[in-house]
Amino acid sequence: MAKNKKIKVKNRYRFSGKKKLGIFALPAETKQIIFGVLMILSAAIITLSFFKQAGEAGEFFMKSAYSLIGESVFIIPLILLLGGLAFLRIKGSRNFFKGEKEVFWPIIFGILILIFGFSGILGTFNPQVKTGGWIGYALSWPLLKYFGFLASRIIFLALLVTGSLILWQFLAISR
Repeated sequence: MAKNKKIKVKNRYRFSGKKKLGIFALPAETKQIIFGVLMILSAAIITLSFFKQAGEAGEFFMKSAYSLIGESVFIIPLILLLGGLAFLRIKGSRNFFKGEKEVFWPIIFGILILIFGFSGILGTFNPQVKTGGWIGYALSWPLLKYFGFLASRIIFLALLVTGSLILWQFLAISR
């Protein structure tokens, strides 16, 4: 019986709402700035890989990204730059990682929607050539089959507008 009481006391203390801070505990604003800088750095390294100036990692990225998303790989640095700026523009009062649903995931979701939209539009040009890569082909083939060329383009254009609006929501926040 005494053993059960000790466990209950330990559990009460453990779940009392006190949070143990780790060795690298940083303020939320610093974390979001770091994440924004990392996204901008990724955009710079990807841009260097276009010109074969990013070493073996850049070559590997270009081969794998080109097979996945085709020629829309060339728009990724711009999208990552906008995503990084969105993370840098967010007010410090917003809770970055605790409320991930509020800030982090919508920006990532907007970036993915933009990439899928560009890949899909490129995939509608000529599906056999796979200009949009495998992802563009997989997204455009069913739409081309069931909706046709023009409706597919309109659907992918709507994806581009949606992704742009999501990123714009975080870029237009005034400090």
